[in-house]
Amino acid sequence: MGIQPGDRLLSESDSLFDLSGPAPLNMRVTGLLARTGTSDDEAVLCDLETTWLIEGIGHGHAIQGDAAEENHQHSSGRQYLQAHQEVTDENVNSFHFHGKRSQFPITALIALPTSDKSEALLLGRYLAPDQTLQMIRPIEVVQELLHVISHLRRLFDLSILLLTMATALLAALVLMLSLRLRQREMRTFYLLGCSRGKAVQVVATQLLLVVLIAVSLSFLAASAVSPGLEWLFIRLMST
Repeated sequence: MGIQPGDRLLSESDSLFDLSGPAPLNMRVTGLLARTGTSDDEAVLCDLETTWLIEGIGHGHAIQGDAAEENHQHSSGRQYLQAHQEVTDENVNSFHFHGKRSQFPITALIALPTSDKSEALLLGRYLAPDQTLQMIRPIEVVQELLHVISHLRRLFDLSILLLTMATALLAALVLMLSLRLRQREMRTFYLLGCSRGKAVQVVATQLLLVVLIAVSLSFLAASAVSPGLEWLFIRLMST
């Protein structure tokens, strides 16, 4: 990301058109972890309460009056100033959450069992048919994903091979029909004193120009479509 400790990062809304969503949170970078050479190098780590602030569950603002009441609620008797977009030592006490923390969203947890027995008991708690939570082993999920990607790659390779063969046959057919239609032209070359080798050279040059133009156009089309296909693939894998 090219950032250093002390730099700032702004959170982003899930929807650019949601004007009623939470304001961006200005976060200060407190440290950097060593690079691992994986996608984890692009991750931003923060505490749970910060994620709730980003989602708009909590916020902070200056209050005229007593702001230290327990179970803070907005009321018409208080006058609120502009909401804080950054948590600092001066305004940290003005940040608060509305609702029960036990009902706030937590999308995932990393469980590290201390023994095989603990792991088996933990997995057994989430095997019930009516269980809304899911317990997975990351290694198994990644292996299954790689297995699916391997099958998709084979399918794409086979499709490309069949498409290449069909294209080659079509090109050969077009070339044969073109030569058949140009027999009178070849006859004219012969009457003008051109040798058969010269006529073949002319046809080969024209064919080479057609191939070069086709390859250039296909390269430009692939370059234009590739980012969209990459985005679509990432979206499909993330759903």
